[in-house]
Amino acid sequence: MRKYAKISGMTCEHCASRIEHALCEIDGISDVHISIRKQMAVFDCDADVSNQEIIDVIESVGYVVKEVDWE
Repeated sequence: MRKYAKISGMTCEHCASRIEHALCEIDGISDVHISIRKQMAVFDCDADVSNQEIIDVIESVGYVVKEVDWE
C-alpha cells in the first residue's frame, strides 16, 4: 500500500533525512521519498502499520504531521 504523510516543519535536507531515517525504522515501511517543497513523505507501507504509529514516529523527531492517507 502506498501512503503519504503531509508534514509541517521541514526546511532542509537534514530535516528530510531525519524523517526518512525515522520512517525506515518502522517494520513494514519501505521505499521512502521525502519532498521538502511539497512538505510530504511518500512510502510503501504494510497494512498492519497504523497511521498513529507513523504520526508518532515523525513527531518524535520534531515535526508535525498534518495528515496520513493512502494514494
